[in-house]
Amino acid sequence: MSGLSVECCAGPSAEGIWRAQWSLAEALVVESFPESTLDQGRVRDASDHALERLAAKFGHREDLDHFITEQLGNLLQYEDQRGNVRLATLLVWLDAGCNTTNAAHQLYLERQTLHKRLARIFALLGGDLHEGGRLLRVHLARWLAMGRPQHVRTPRVGT
Repeated sequence: MSGLSVECCAGPSAEGIWRAQWSLAEALVVESFPESTLDQGRVRDASDHALERLAAKFGHREDLDHFITEQLGNLLQYEDQRGNVRLATLLVWLDAGCNTTNAAHQLYLERQTLHKRLARIFALLGGDLHEGGRLLRVHLARWLAMGRPQHVRTPRVGT
């Protein structure tokens, strides 16, 4: 007989019992997101999914689509014609904290190849993302464009 694998979701730390309901509601939001890995028997921490939880609070999918188009429009049009290589590259690079060495390692690319790919991505997005405070906006739009999270409303816990 194989071992039992249990998975759970933990909400953010709550400052006092009066915030426990909020923490539980945030854990339930994370539980509603599709799995991004095949790991079994792990804890999904709501704190690790802050961007997705924020996006889940948008009331209308149409608003999210407009935001994504505003931030990633040219890149999305290009990818529709060519596939999603640049979108996937952008997500890995952003998730690696914009560290090209780590991102190249995760993508099994030479650093120089990643730099060339990023230069094409930046050109499609209108320039270097480090300028003008664009990193956060593009990162959030990038997550949303990849379908993470699937749009859900925040569940209500209790009354």
